[in-house]
Amino acid sequence: MFYRMEQLANLGDDAVPLLTDFLDSEDQNCVEGCAEGLRKLGPKARSAVPKLESALKRQAAEPNSRFYVARALWQIDNRNAAVLPVLIELLDSYLTIDSTADLMGEIGPDAKDATAALKRQLDRGWLEVAQLHFDAFGVLAVNVRCHHPNA
Repeated sequence: MFYRMEQLANLGDDAVPLLTDFLDSEDQNCVEGCAEGLRKLGPKARSAVPKLESALKRQAAEPNSRFYVARALWQIDNRNAAVLPVLIELLDSYLTIDSTADLMGEIGPDAKDATAALKRQLDRGWLEVAQLHFDAFGVLAVNVRCHHPNA
């Protein structure tokens, strides 16, 4: 179901209403595929933002679905205030920790509020994950330094 829904993005702008409607599905794969399709459409899917925000709240129990929805929101509306707090929570899920750290690295300076959460994961000693977190943390640390008034 995921790939079928995601492929609807190939229809372009015409796919936005359909993908948006299916965000109400109880099928997690369907929601994830719709979110991924909307993410691929980027700012052209701006009309889906309210439904994505609703799906983000509704999918609270499913880390993978929350990740896909949060990533779509960021790609479509990269100043969305709902995204970073969810990503910080997702750092505590082993299912999404790698993807979440990578996305925070892509977000860059706008994810500086996640620095403490990333450091917490480094301190946990999850070695295979710690390297990914270190990469994202390093990017954030460099970006934070660049914006520091004494830098």
